[in-house]
Amino acid sequence: MDGGLVTEIIKLSNKSNFDETSKTSKCVSVIDDSKGKDITGEITRAFQEVTNTAINFNKFPEILDGKHSEMHRIAGGPKICFFERFMAPIFGLATLGVYMIVYDRNVDLSFRFWVQVRGPDGHYSNMLDATVAGSIKARQTSWKAIIDEASDEASFTQNQLEEHAEKILVLTHFRRILRIQRVIPCMMQGYDMLLPQSVIPKPAKNSTEVTEFKPMNTEEVLDAMQRGEFRPGSELLWINFFIRHKIIPPLIAYYNLKINKLGPNYLPPACSKISTILLRKEARACCNAVTPSTSVELISTWPVAISSFTTASCPFLAA
Repeated sequence: MDGGLVTEIIKLSNKSNFDETSKTSKCVSVIDDSKGKDITGEITRAFQEVTNTAINFNKFPEILDGKHSEMHRIAGGPKICFFERFMAPIFGLATLGVYMIVYDRNVDLSFRFWVQVRGPDGHYSNMLDATVAGSIKARQTSWKAIIDEASDEASFTQNQLEEHAEKILVLTHFRRILRIQRVIPCMMQGYDMLLPQSVIPKPAKNSTEVTEFKPMNTEEVLDAMQRGEFRPGSELLWINFFIRHKIIPPLIAYYNLKINKLGPNYLPPACSKISTILLRKEARACCNAVTPSTSVELISTWPVAISSFTTASCPFLAA
């Protein structure tokens, strides 16, 4: 699979906006006609022109489907610049998102998770997912994004999140977009929310994004992964939770997990640096001891699980 900029977009752009100055270094520059007075505007306009042309001429139909999408911030740049979210794999830009695992505890302290069943419309229809997940739109903080997504998908109020939600580490990984054979980096700000058993999430009224929330225990979640029922990539969010809560021991914070019958849907490698923890033979035994009915094969030392991505260059994630 390929990553980075799709060079075809240069043909779609106004030659005064982009300069393919160095083919050997594979670098494309945005030309600043404002001479430093409006760098943000120049970059945003250059990306938007390509996006408009691609949609008008039905380019990249597998990813755009002839539609515009909400504006997102370009991560890590020196200036605040924006682009339409659907164009992320075309421009080779990172996507920014939020997710939340909602759960309660039984009398024996075992976990009961609320697992989202995706709606019939859109990609990965009727598959399982994190309780709440979505993107961070332009000028949003991660906290504002999770409040909006939790309300839109699960009817949670801001007061409920303020009382029960806990912010955790940012999770980084490379996402495979199989339908166009490309990969893009993703940064996901995570949240855990421990609820009283009397509180049950419900899809928002008239929502087409969510069908229902299924109560599942740990073994049921892992068994569903084995059957390939989760949205590709969302398994990582659950495995992260299991490691942090010591359901799967933290000594396997570096690994690539293959669950039988998932085919190509391996957990993706991380895209941030953390110290290496080598795999040990007992890691597989630990996993199988926790979930004896789930066959787990540890197949590499790719870092995928817990990331300590710095928020210094992305203050909207720190908010």
